[in-house]
Amino acid sequence: MYAMIGDVRFEMLTSFNSIEESHKANFARHEVLAGRPRLQAMGNDLTALRLSVRLHWMIGNPDTAYDGLLAAKESQQAQAFVYGSGRFVGWFVIESLTNRITQQDERGRTAARELDIELTEFVGDPNNPLPTPGIGGGQNP
Repeated sequence: MYAMIGDVRFEMLTSFNSIEESHKANFARHEVLAGRPRLQAMGNDLTALRLSVRLHWMIGNPDTAYDGLLAAKESQQAQAFVYGSGRFVGWFVIESLTNRITQQDERGRTAARELDIELTEFVGDPNNPLPTPGIGGGQNP
């Protein structure tokens, strides 16, 4: 196993095709009467990861991995991202999943696919997330 996102295992010959990691900082912009605007640091944004993966039937079922990732995205729950060495990267939500089938057999079954997975860092306790704003506790006034 090379890596896991949630319960989805990635079996690959080498590694991810690419891993992009982006870090941003947030700034409030304050306009002034004379001169250039002033910036005020507001903190760091969440880390974003973009993974590019090739899956092939000879080293694992590409449909199983895709279906697992799609279910994890639809659940909108934080998933643990762990390398096969056991190194825990962090908790992430799957914001976007792009699938390209690159090879099928004579019966139309998927033999190979490429996935682009966009992850966003989840900060906090994934087992006790913040309540959704604007949704009441289930009781009418």
